Amino acid sequence: MIQTSNNTDSSTEEEEIEIEIEIEKEKEKENYEKEKNKKREKKLNFLLLGFGFFCYSCSYYATKSLMTKIHKQLGFYSLGIFFMVYSFSNIFTPFLVKKFKSKNCMIIGLLFSTFWIISNIKFNMYVFLVSSFFIGVGTGLAWTANGTYIIRSSNLNNVGSHSGFFFLFYLTGNLGGSVSCSIFLNVLEMKDQTLFMVYSSLAIFGIVILLFLKKSEKTHHKETVNGPEAFEKHSILISIKRNTFAMFGIFKSIEAILAIPMMMITGLCVLLVFGIISPKLEKNKIPNLLIIYGVMVSLSSFSIGKLVDSFGLKVTLIGCTLIEILAVVLCFFAKSGSSIVLFILIYALFGLSGSGLDTATYPLQMYLFPNRVEDATAAFKFPRTLSTGIGFLVGNHFNGYITFSIVLFLQLLTIVCFLILDRIVPLKKPHSYIPIKEQNLSKSSNY
Repeated sequence: MIQTSNNTDSSTEEEEIEIEIEIEKEKEKENYEKEKNKKREKKLNFLLLGFGFFCYSCSYYATKSLMTKIHKQLGFYSLGIFFMVYSFSNIFTPFLVKKFKSKNCMIIGLLFSTFWIISNIKFNMYVFLVSSFFIGVGTGLAWTANGTYIIRSSNLNNVGSHSGFFFLFYLTGNLGGSVSCSIFLNVLEMKDQTLFMVYSSLAIFGIVILLFLKKSEKTHHKETVNGPEAFEKHSILISIKRNTFAMFGIFKSIEAILAIPMMMITGLCVLLVFGIISPKLEKNKIPNLLIIYGVMVSLSSFSIGKLVDSFGLKVTLIGCTLIEILAVVLCFFAKSGSSIVLFILIYALFGLSGSGLDTATYPLQMYLFPNRVEDATAAFKFPRTLSTGIGFLVGNHFNGYITFSIVLFLQLLTIVCFLILDRIVPLKKPHSYIPIKEQNLSKSSNY
């Protein structure tokens, strides 16, 4: 009797264990399916984000490349206003992104920016200059929101790949703008009015695509405030003031200060390509050269993102800066009658280096300021766009060699700053470092 009882108990225990194992297997299967669906949704989300910005980039890039050629001095003023407003809009864009969420801000920002393209359809000088203000505000808002969206949908192990994947689409849009512009002007001999109607429609189509985006997975940290402070917390003016100082507070960090030269040269190289080198070419040759530029940025952006994830930021940042130095050195020899081969080489090198520095910027921001994404994204854009805006407003009044020399000096300074930064933070091991200062800065951002 006792033996039978023991056997029954033993078989019951085995059955329970088997049932538990089956339950665990079912849970694992469910979790696996959830993870699989989650990854599929994330890929689809980044695909929508990339394609939406591809359409806008195609229109924006083609328009920007023709500004100084079509509108002459007015084109310089327009781009100068654009980049100056873009720069100072970064002061309040972190507040807007925190308040209205990154997806909504991307859509609103690109709508504002598209007004600049539309203003070229039936040209009026005053409307055109006002639209330059609108694209500055819109671009600042859209890019702060874009950086926030990508970083909050990533982690330190894949932010480089995600950034590279996005810039693959965005920078391929540059190529699409160049190719289409070349076809429209040289093959179809399209008039300016029709050209800008096509690009305005394409930009709006890209904005419609972004309506289908899902919200980023992580949201910024929200403080719980009770008592008398609750009114201040929800006061718009107080929030704007707090977030404005939070953006500038990023520059209390030595890491952010060391990144300023990199931001300045990426901004000034936009001036070199679109403001100084392009006017040396005939109007119908500009799109062809920009195709070379677009091919280089398209081919390199995703692979450079992978390079960041695999080897860290130091190799990428210094390598791309050295390539950019070579491009600027060649600019000294570029004249209106120079060989087309020289211009091809210059545009190719600027495309490769610009793609690398753009792709590495988001991982660098996440790496240094993981808990202050909106503030860091706006702060990193501020010196970049400010230098571009000043360059377009006054650069046309200087000898090109002076501008090339200033950029070359800043590039050499950038490499020195990277080497110093590498001594402070281990740029070769991006997944293992979270700055201690970042925690202190987040506590002191409400001053």
